[in-house]
Amino acid sequence: MTGTPGPVAPVVAVGFDGSAGALRALEWAAAECELRRAVLLVLHVDHWAPAALALPGLGEEVVLEESVLEEGIRLVEHDHPSLRVVGRRLPPPPGESLVDASREVSLLVLGSRGLGHVQQVVLGSVSRYCVDHAHCPVAVVRGEAVVRGEAVDQRPGDPAGAGTWSPSDM
Repeated sequence: MTGTPGPVAPVVAVGFDGSAGALRALEWAAAECELRRAVLLVLHVDHWAPAALALPGLGEEVVLEESVLEEGIRLVEHDHPSLRVVGRRLPPPPGESLVDASREVSLLVLGSRGLGHVQQVVLGSVSRYCVDHAHCPVAVVRGEAVVRGEAVDQRPGDPAGAGTWSPSDM
């Protein structure tokens, strides 16, 4: 008789680039993982393509890309020691890489940089792209900056703190 694998813990992914919006999303996602008893997958999209990072003279960029992901994981492990946290670096472009990663998770959490309308038109919005194309629900966390040691302004599951959309809503 072959054993059947036990239930697989759900995975919540969070995009993390070290910005204030990403810090809010990281904290929100960690708290959501505690509620769901889920694994937290911290995703960092490199600014440089893997081939470019291999070029001589870009050693500092490689270290920087690695340190952003490591810092996100360290923050979660410090504030949520019982949570299982894993990290993954993804190649650019961010929207496409995050959407691809959304195939493997039950929720994708992203921060909002709060770009104005003109900036969004010119630069595009990674969170908007993910909301439109993701293969799972997406929570876009907005609000005031998280101050370490103080309560998060909105709790997970609170619709005032994050907008959550499912691909079927589009």
